[in-house]
Amino acid sequence: MPAPAARLRLRTASSVGAASSAAAVAAGAATVPAVPSGLEGAVADAVATAGATAVPQWNIGPAFTNSTGTYPDYSVTVPTIAGEGWSDFILSWFQTPMYWLHDYAAVPWWAAIGLATLALRVGTARLYFGSLRGAARMQMHSEEVADYQRRMKAAQAKGDQAALGDVVTEFRAFMKAKQLPSPLTFVKNILLQMPLYVASFFAVKRLARDAHLVPGFATGGSSWFTALHIPDPTFTLPIASLFMSWLSIWTNPNVVGIPQAELSAAGQRLLFTVLGGVFSVVAMKMPAASSPESCC
Repeated sequence: MPAPAARLRLRTASSVGAASSAAAVAAGAATVPAVPSGLEGAVADAVATAGATAVPQWNIGPAFTNSTGTYPDYSVTVPTIAGEGWSDFILSWFQTPMYWLHDYAAVPWWAAIGLATLALRVGTARLYFGSLRGAARMQMHSEEVADYQRRMKAAQAKGDQAALGDVVTEFRAFMKAKQLPSPLTFVKNILLQMPLYVASFFAVKRLARDAHLVPGFATGGSSWFTALHIPDPTFTLPIASLFMSWLSIWTNPNVVGIPQAELSAAGQRLLFTVLGGVFSVVAMKMPAASSPESCC
């Protein structure tokens, strides 16, 4: 792929910091030099023009380790955007817009993450709203759909294959006439969106892992969450994300339940509420950088 400017910049090292960085890595990152305040741009220019092959590292404090990973991971010497593995290649595409917003548009890291995620949301809006429209149509004809399903169950219970075939044919004609989406449509929309959001999440998580290799990221937060590579100390971001999720679940009129699983609309909302609570507990252990990403 065409290498973005940020990828080229981080693949090379400044002649000023490369030697001391290599020694610090060998010593366990105990003596990695700190980035002088206000010199991130100068360091970036030096990195872009230097011919060394190591990547400068900076001491941003002790590493934070929990069940989700180590932030920053001082054993990593090449940032994801400059890596050569297949996972680095994929995630670098999701990191590049964030680098561009920060490096060229002078957007703070926390806002760059949020804007990049918002752009992803806008790009997949057609699939999302298509699912909502389909769910709304299903809700309008939920009684008729439930009646067809009862008739199919009754035919199956009697072992009457001819009657079952007639009901299925009638049901398909009904769905086509009312322009109701098939279950495969909902599955297709989920399968198309999920890999993008999962990759976006891991791209942000990798930025937190590589915080010692990305100038300005460790202090690129705002207000009470200035350190993006460690969890929010007040838990405000994951809790806010949880309440936003709950609000969308309980105010969405298109939640109609899952008849195939005999799950009512209230049961579906309760299930998603519990799952959201479980995920929020995990989110409290994640770097603060992942919270703006998930909130969007």
